[in-house]
Amino acid sequence: ATVLQSGYYSGTNVITGQPYQAGPADGASSVHISGAYLFPNDMHVSSAASVTNVQQMDGNDATLNIKYLSVSLGGKPASACTLYNHPRGSDPAAGSSSPPSTEYSPVSDLPELRCTAPAGVGSGLDLVVKWHGVPMTINSWWRYSPPVIRSITPSQVPYTGGGYVTISGANFGPADTWHASSRSSSDDVGTVHIIDRGWQPCLEVRWLSPSQLRCKVPALRPLPRNLDKASRLVAVTVVVTAGEQQSHQGAASRLSYSGTPSYFSCSLDRSTCFSCCRSSCVVESFADSIVHGTYRTCDQRCYSYCQFSQTTARRLLSVEGGKTQGRRRGAGVAKRGRTGGRNRFSARRQRMSALRRKNGRVARV
Repeated sequence: ATVLQSGYYSGTNVITGQPYQAGPADGASSVHISGAYLFPNDMHVSSAASVTNVQQMDGNDATLNIKYLSVSLGGKPASACTLYNHPRGSDPAAGSSSPPSTEYSPVSDLPELRCTAPAGVGSGLDLVVKWHGVPMTINSWWRYSPPVIRSITPSQVPYTGGGYVTISGANFGPADTWHASSRSSSDDVGTVHIIDRGWQPCLEVRWLSPSQLRCKVPALRPLPRNLDKASRLVAVTVVVTAGEQQSHQGAASRLSYSGTPSYFSCSLDRSTCFSCCRSSCVVESFADSIVHGTYRTCDQRCYSYCQFSQTTARRLLSVEGGKTQGRRRGAGVAKRGRTGGRNRFSARRQRMSALRRKNGRVARV
């Protein structure tokens, strides 16, 4: 363990101190709390209490009183708490006056508590020390380190969304951070967002470990952007939030959407948007060897991209459909006209033939 800066007691039932700045979310850090009035005045087993509460503890004192000590950080119990006396660094319960150098802190006449911090997330958390059930508190004293993203795999996902990425880093917290049913408030639940013209949450987040998360990526927002039509890549940023603390946005948190349509570069100006979008969509579809249904598919995509209302889209579709039906009706009328003419001519020939046959029979008689 490493000796760390911590709070101190300034009087009976009062604790003050500076916030701790580097508590890892997976716990196991050593927390050192020292100061006057740290231990109860009646903790000595075989001798009278000290007036100044600077005790020279022996093993019996430590062994008995540790049973009545409780320390919590952010509402979670700390573990492996130990009492240290003057000079700090000696453990009376263990009977050792020569601790390892990593456990030694500067000589002081103030006693000290050392505990192992629990796993957790967040900042502004309370430190509570209880002797025999009586609490003494530092409000908003404890803070866990914020989440850190070190890599995202794979680095590219389809622009349509639905792909999975694994986020590796640190300080993502314990599993219960990522389950709403185990949190007192929805604000405490961990989240992963994609930042691109706003914040989009991952469609699904799975906790793998305090250093790994798995995210199902949402689709890229269909908005105008400076798009490289050759690579068709759009860079976005991934942000992890745990305990209302956010990860840093840097190179390690970058993710790219691939296969982005070229019409995402078209302006949303209503006078030019549709023509620009449709032209780009059709050209790109033919280039990708997509032929069947290209025009209708591109029309539907561009109505959506250009943010036409459903009424406008239906009207435009009906106009185009009406033109097609009109052409079909015209062709049908012309065909019926030609067929009707032939039918009328055939009927006339039949009447004339019948008349000639009748006249011939009369002449023979």
